[in-house]
Amino acid sequence: LVACRAWSSGGVVDDGMMGHYCASDLASVSGASAVFDVFYKIVLASLTGHQILAARFAGRDDPAGIATSLRSSILFCGGIALVFAVLCVAEGRWLTGLTSGGDAQLSAIGAGYLMARAPALLLLVLFTLLAAILSAYRRTRPVMMAAITMSVVNLLLDVILIFGPVSGGHFNPVVSLVDTRTGELVSQVAQSCPVCTVEEAISTATLATVELLTSRSAPDRRAAAMASARASERAAAREALDRRAARVRRCG
Repeated sequence: LVACRAWSSGGVVDDGMMGHYCASDLASVSGASAVFDVFYKIVLASLTGHQILAARFAGRDDPAGIATSLRSSILFCGGIALVFAVLCVAEGRWLTGLTSGGDAQLSAIGAGYLMARAPALLLLVLFTLLAAILSAYRRTRPVMMAAITMSVVNLLLDVILIFGPVSGGHFNPVVSLVDTRTGELVSQVAQSCPVCTVEEAISTATLATVELLTSRSAPDRRAAAMASARASERAAAREALDRRAARVRRCG
């Protein structure tokens, strides 16, 4: 039940982030998360030995064996987790660059993400080792309560961090289509780009321009062309009258 709840809430979190964060944030976090998952799975795999030995020693009623396995696993698995955690903190930009193509902005965002998640590797070792010992003695209720508590805390933090105050620029690009011959406004569209960079605002405006040009139907284009032709005829008539008036003044 807890696992299914966590899995479903993860999808909600992903959708929430897509609606409240810009593309650069999502791309950098996605790339950094792929790197972190590799570290996470390596640390988790290194803990498998203690999980097997804890159950075996508990079946033999050998607390000394469990203690020995616990000390060895803390040194071995904890050492691996510590190396990966230091790597995330010290080389976060380089690690993110492996998946983001070396972009400076994405690397900076991904480095902050890896730095925030680095302590989770050490906590993973501690939680998994203690959970293995409790499960070996058939005391699964504390493990279940800890998992439920973590899910609830995660959900609360997701609401605060995703839907709370965010940083970034807010742009409202307006795209206008103007007839260059007459100066008349043909059509106009306004877009909103909350919490985004200047580059993303320009990209949004460009897409709006393309949509504005492609969405105009053939009758609209014909009507615009006819209006432009009439305006050109009026301008030519005014120029002819001005020339005629000028000749009359010279003759007078």
